[in-house]
Amino acid sequence: MYSAYPSPTPDAPQTNVELRIECFDLPDLDTFSKSDPRVFVYLQQGQNWIEIGKTETIWNNLSPRFATPIVLPYKFETVQRLRFLVVDIDSPDENDPTKHDFLGYIETTLATLVANGKRQPFEQPLSGQPPPGQVGFNPVGAGRRGSIRRADKKLPPASPMLAPSVPPRPSGSGRLSRNGSLMNQPPPSPISPNGAAGGYPGLARSGTVTSTISAAPSHRSQSSLTDTVTNSLRNLNLVPRGRGAPRIRVLVEELKEQGANEFVLLRCSGQGLDKKDLFGKSDPFLLVEKRRDDGEWVPVHRTPEIRKTLNPNWPPFRLPLSLLNNNTPTRPLRWSVWDWNASGKEDFIGSVEAPMTRVRAGEQLYLINEAKRAKKGSKYVNSGVLVFVEVGREVEWSFFDFVSRGCEVALAVAVDFTQSNGDPRLPTSLHYRNPSDPGALNEYQRAITAVGTVLEPYDSDKMFPVYGFGARIQVQNGPPMVSHLFPLNLNYENPIVSGVGGMMAAYGTSLRSVELWGPTNFAPVITETTRWANGGWTPGSQTLDRYSILLIITDGAITDMPDTVDAVVEASRAPLSIIIVGVGGADFTSMRELDADERPLEDGKGRKMERDCVQFVPFRQFQHDFTRLSSETLAEVPRQFTEWCKPRGVRPIDT
Repeated sequence: MYSAYPSPTPDAPQTNVELRIECFDLPDLDTFSKSDPRVFVYLQQGQNWIEIGKTETIWNNLSPRFATPIVLPYKFETVQRLRFLVVDIDSPDENDPTKHDFLGYIETTLATLVANGKRQPFEQPLSGQPPPGQVGFNPVGAGRRGSIRRADKKLPPASPMLAPSVPPRPSGSGRLSRNGSLMNQPPPSPISPNGAAGGYPGLARSGTVTSTISAAPSHRSQSSLTDTVTNSLRNLNLVPRGRGAPRIRVLVEELKEQGANEFVLLRCSGQGLDKKDLFGKSDPFLLVEKRRDDGEWVPVHRTPEIRKTLNPNWPPFRLPLSLLNNNTPTRPLRWSVWDWNASGKEDFIGSVEAPMTRVRAGEQLYLINEAKRAKKGSKYVNSGVLVFVEVGREVEWSFFDFVSRGCEVALAVAVDFTQSNGDPRLPTSLHYRNPSDPGALNEYQRAITAVGTVLEPYDSDKMFPVYGFGARIQVQNGPPMVSHLFPLNLNYENPIVSGVGGMMAAYGTSLRSVELWGPTNFAPVITETTRWANGGWTPGSQTLDRYSILLIITDGAITDMPDTVDAVVEASRAPLSIIIVGVGGADFTSMRELDADERPLEDGKGRKMERDCVQFVPFRQFQHDFTRLSSETLAEVPRQFTEWCKPRGVRPIDT
């Protein structure tokens, strides 16, 4: 469905976001004052972590609210993994974290921050164990001043009576799980019988720092010695002080130019315009201009000309307020009417200056031609009337607005099990899994991982329906039958699995149990997913609970093309995007026909698709670059999302 008010530009640029950071109950590592925290933020690129920004230093504060934002581009279609490193500034060189005391860190993804959004800000305990990477750290309390050090330097061990021993870091500690949380938190420190809070050795759950000594002298009680050591450690600032687990809160917000998402809708007409053509009337068009600060007039919109009339009704148009008047309602605007000529020499009819504060629906403004008025004198009245038939204003909500305010993005997956994939037992098969290298992924698994990893954070329960098609399956109490829609986990009561791991497990279940067959029919899985997607919205509602994405992974040509076109046309009316990833080297011409970028599809009843909702990506063009694969696969989803919402008046939750 195309709006009557076309946008002046086809696509919005990549959006930027700002991160606002707060910390709570940080360890106190300074002797005569409190810690002086600063946060360094890194973005993972390949195997490296690149610093993208840092906050200011806040002196003597264990619960700082930093004023300096971290700004970065938000790319829905890729995984943007972030590291937040908190240090206590101790030297004049504030820009090098290796010169200061380590207070804690977390790793998460930008998608996780966005999905938490404004309804439930992201907050997480800081890990007290040092992050992996090129810079090595002592855990909090395990060393004196300068506990952050280069990885290639070795420090002498601290005295066991002055510093608590720290157990070796477990494998994978501090690394992200797929939902953005830390997987293996550091184990409790031996010095804390209650277990460390927030991964900090020496910080008990009660907030009291304690220590035990295995070889206590017989003439002193264990508790007395514990108190003495605890007080000594605290006085030397070698253990954290504070009431709760050190934690960090990160707020994310989209950066927009003021008024960038606000639009004015105008429909104008002319009445009684001057006749300019010798053997006809006029061919008038309307030119809208704004005045710059230097006084020069610059055009912002031109309507089409209406041929042979003195009373034109121009088509409606839509302009961003930022483009129209730089968000200044009183900025002068000039509305000029001209007579179009095939020779290219246009004749001026008349104009009027009026800012948006004067423009109201139904208002009439007189067009004046100063040269004509000077010639005719008192006999001159005007050169016509400009009428604002319709004046409206609307907010264009972005994809970020929706997902940051609680709208979930859910994923469904459908996998091709037709015979053209080849015998899964042979290395030539697209379904082949090398038994001697369980970690190696075939093209189907890699496509599931690339897309699933990006989308997983946007679904709160991370439960996804997964299907197979084109296989011969065993039916209970019956002979085998060919199915074009079966649950990938072979659970006919519930095709839903948990996360990317569940998808991969379900794929393995089907691969071991079904027989590759055919043909390649898409319509059943598209129809079923459209039904599921429609469950994310109540017709007539102004809010959307869930937008869905169907990922179809296939190796060949579609055999039910007419039915598939019908299903896609119907799906274009649902809150759904369809992504087709073609694996192998087959002919994908039919897939490109479904990716109707140039001409809308039309079903058997003559209905055209409401919007483009299909994207096709050939896997092998991007098989060596997961980031490019996910980027190409998901790049059109934000536009498809907002194109579905707009004609229905759907807006973000809580707006």
